[in-house]
Amino acid sequence: MLKSKDFWILSYLCNGMNIADIAHLKWGDLQGEIISFERLKTKCSLRGNPVKIIVLRNSIINSLIDKWRNKKLRNHNAFIFDIIDKKDVAEAIRKKEYQFTQVTNKRMKELAQNLSLI
Repeated sequence: MLKSKDFWILSYLCNGMNIADIAHLKWGDLQGEIISFERLKTKCSLRGNPVKIIVLRNSIINSLIDKWRNKKLRNHNAFIFDIIDKKDVAEAIRKKEYQFTQVTNKRMKELAQNLSLI
């Protein structure tokens, strides 16, 4: 449940970044004190004019990245988090994104119920 909570907080602090976008973050997307990325959902629909999303990093975002980062790889093109792998084919990526989203949503619902929020 802790991992799901942490990724939900990361999503919230990164202006509602969705789980698929979090899964696709690469070390090269971290530029100084910002995270710069293109939303996967609109990347293909805005081909002629892709929009970069800019998120200002803070100490909580930095600590969550450090806590859950892929400890093995840290090059410009490597994924920050160990959710998907560069070797994954498109179908495997979709399944991993879906599974991670489902688990996160389920754990957040359980947490909300435990706190009597719903």
